[in-house]
Amino acid sequence: MNNPTNPLPPLLLTHLLQRSPARLLAATHAPFLAHAGRGQLSLEQLSAWLTQDRIYAQAYLRFAARLLAAVPLPRQVVSTPDLHVRIADWLLAALVNVRRELGFFEDVAVRWGVRLDAWSQETAAPAHGEAHGLTEGTRAYLELFEDVGARVEAGRGGLLGGLVVLWGTEKCYLESWRYARSFLESTPQITTTSSSPTNPDQDAATTALRDHLIPNWTSDDFVHFVNDIDALVTELWQQQCHHNHHEHAASPLKLILEPRPGTTGTTGTETQPSTPELQLELARLEALWERVLDVEIRFWPEVEET
Repeated sequence: MNNPTNPLPPLLLTHLLQRSPARLLAATHAPFLAHAGRGQLSLEQLSAWLTQDRIYAQAYLRFAARLLAAVPLPRQVVSTPDLHVRIADWLLAALVNVRRELGFFEDVAVRWGVRLDAWSQETAAPAHGEAHGLTEGTRAYLELFEDVGARVEAGRGGLLGGLVVLWGTEKCYLESWRYARSFLESTPQITTTSSSPTNPDQDAATTALRDHLIPNWTSDDFVHFVNDIDALVTELWQQQCHHNHHEHAASPLKLILEPRPGTTGTTGTETQPSTPELQLELARLEALWERVLDVEIRFWPEVEET
């Protein structure tokens, strides 16, 4: 835990991203992603992973809905959009996006022969409850969403923590598929005339990834979506620091304002307020981020490295 006498890191999300660089790399540069970018995944491998990702997306819907229900909306009409109204708007957009994503999975599955019920022998079909049919990584994600969502719902965990979890999952997902996309330029394009007659399933998986899935998961719209939650988490953290600062008005503390994505940064004369309450909150957010990284690392299937 952080020492309460130490200053807080000036940039919350930058601090989290820089906290465990090796683990962040492992979470976003898995061999599975390199195989996806190089066109080395079989249709069976892609089907097995999309089956799990679909379950993750369904759990994401429930988690985001619980956070939405916990957003304290203002009772008075305000002239400018309230922070919590904007958070509610983002969560509503997230729900719509993920529901659209589930339909997108189904469209890709029909067009390219990808299965969304590809339960391996290790993960038998979920006929006897949700615990069946899940990989270790998927099960860990569902447990994370349930644990944090239940705490927020019961008033035992702050909204900020839930949003940090969503930001972490979205940030890791974006960076993961950006990594996969980095292999596309160096990999020959699959065309109808160049596809291999001896391995049509792998060609179908490659085309589905190259033409549909990877572009969707690295699009400008998705980048803006991630930047939006980045900005909202930043502002909520600032607000929490301001509130704590006012409660400790006797202490001459100054708040450093974390820049939104695309801005330059802060001046060297500002300092971050450090109180026991904020240090405890920071430690909680750090633990949540580390848990997201742990789940992300386990979420990617193992493949033979080439």
